[in-house]
Amino acid sequence: MRTRHIVVAILWVISLLGVGVLAQGGAGANQTPVQRPALPGGAPGPVLSGENIGFQPIGPQDRDGRQGGRFVVKVQGQWVPVYSAPMISR
Repeated sequence: MRTRHIVVAILWVISLLGVGVLAQGGAGANQTPVQRPALPGGAPGPVLSGENIGFQPIGPQDRDGRQGGRFVVKVQGQWVPVYSAPMISR
């Protein structure tokens, strides 16, 4: 009975690893990287937004295609950066 549990546990771990490998293998297979021109001097780029909240790219992309930037919100028609304040919980 104990060996049956061990066999089931081993098969379960193998199935989890198999699903992980399959999921990782197809994660970005059909995606082509977006090439944006580097912004001179790290100047803020245009705001990619919805109605009142957006993301403003800052600086060039890194070699993996990731873009740095900041979140912004629209206050009285102007885009304002979002700052977070530290919170103390008791």
